[in-house]
Amino acid sequence: APVSQVNVKEVTALEARALMDAGALVIDVRDRAASDRLHLPGALLIPVEVLFAHLGQLEAAKSKNVVVYCGNGSSRGPEAATILSNAGFTQVVNLKSGIEGWRSAGLPTATL
Repeated sequence: APVSQVNVKEVTALEARALMDAGALVIDVRDRAASDRLHLPGALLIPVEVLFAHLGQLEAAKSKNVVVYCGNGSSRGPEAATILSNAGFTQVVNLKSGIEGWRSAGLPTATL
């Protein structure tokens, strides 16, 4: 069964940009191929499938702003935000429209 996605805070691309400008940790939870093609500048790639195994290395960010995103914001992003919230990350948000919404807002992206 899918993780219940209660209380996942969603932000718009511009809200996410403001958080990033203020030093938020950004996590791309898609697969590597998708991330290599296009990602948010400075994003850490941790596919949602392995996120649980990487919680330890993210420990320092537990009380920091964390922005997670996927392709269109509807599945992997909310799931990842839920995993992080349940693990005690208090300031985690999901980029509502994913990288697609970010790109259509005209915000900068990076490729490998």
